[in-house]
Amino acid sequence: MTFKGDTLRIYDISMSITPDMMVYKDKLDKKPKFINMANHQNNGMHETRVEIDIHCGTHIDMPLHMIEKGKTMDEFDFERLITSAKVFDFTELTNKYIMAKDIEKLVINKGDFIIFKTQNSFHDKLKGFENEFVFVEESAAKLLKEKGINGVGIDSLGIERS
Repeated sequence: MTFKGDTLRIYDISMSITPDMMVYKDKLDKKPKFINMANHQNNGMHETRVEIDIHCGTHIDMPLHMIEKGKTMDEFDFERLITSAKVFDFTELTNKYIMAKDIEKLVINKGDFIIFKTQNSFHDKLKGFENEFVFVEESAAKLLKEKGINGVGIDSLGIERS
């Protein structure tokens, strides 16, 4: 989100949900399914059911995903995600991970929402899942936690890999 005068600009960086979209580790059971439940010829109307893995496409991991007894979606305050974000360009990073030393000199304040743009943005999604995607390494995650950020995102199907 950026402000220019009185105009608010919103940038939608979410992935489109399609039956053939890239999913984590190319697992078929993670691909979304679009099921025709009614059509005009047989039912006089059209209805589609969508079955989708909660980790499909652009998503938010709830604390429960990694923390036993962590918050679930119905307990999470989504208003905290409607915010401006700081985007840091790591497309020139030679490692396949972002470490604390890579971010320690960046201007990151308490309450910031951080997004990392990496070489992941240039992966041809039609070639399937990239097992060696750029991720946030543990030391960077700990530093971000210490700084008290509001959230972090990255241009891959996962923020961590190991």
